[in-house]
Amino acid sequence: MLVALGIAGGALILVLSANNASLRRSAGSREDLRTLRAAESKFEELVAGLDASLSGDLDGLPGWRWEVFRTTTYLAELKKLKRLQFIVYRPDASKAFEWGGFREEE
Repeated sequence: MLVALGIAGGALILVLSANNASLRRSAGSREDLRTLRAAESKFEELVAGLDASLSGDLDGLPGWRWEVFRTTTYLAELKKLKRLQFIVYRPDASKAFEWGGFREEE
């Protein structure tokens, strides 16, 4: 009888551990998705010309920062076309991801 209770208790502990790990992964995935959406939104604002800033914080994500570099394409026919390099940094200042794109400037 005690052996059966021990086996059942061990199985319960394993199930609870797996559930806890799953919850942690789920929370991490939600945070990753939230970060990605905030970064995509800021990048689209920059490409559309709605924001002329060169750096700032990601909205709603304390410690997360972004930075954009604008460079000329040096093509005579495309004088107004600027290359954008968009970088997002984690709170520990390491690079999370980087995107590139183009924007036509007046």
